[in-house]
Amino acid sequence: MNKLLLIVFASVTAIAAPPPRIKSLTCTKVLTVGQTGACVITLTGKAPKKGSTFRISVNSTELIIPATNVTVSPGQTTASFPIKHIAPLQPIASR
Repeated sequence: MNKLLLIVFASVTAIAAPPPRIKSLTCTKVLTVGQTGACVITLTGKAPKKGSTFRISVNSTELIIPATNVTVSPGQTTASFPIKHIAPLQPIASR
């Protein structure tokens, strides 16, 4: 009588949690020309051990953000960055 030997190899693979995403972006107040305020990025979860860095940009000629990247520190869920309202560019009148 032949016996069948069944060998099963099992491996356990750790599945990394997906990195947190931006949940919201809010700014603290309405700015008038010359004022500086702050905006806050809130994540869907805590930032990983190396933190989470996001590229930010503004598509208005009336606003300035001094940094192009914002990093949420490891274990945190928010990061803030400054924003400044400047006078809009005035077109030069043709002569």
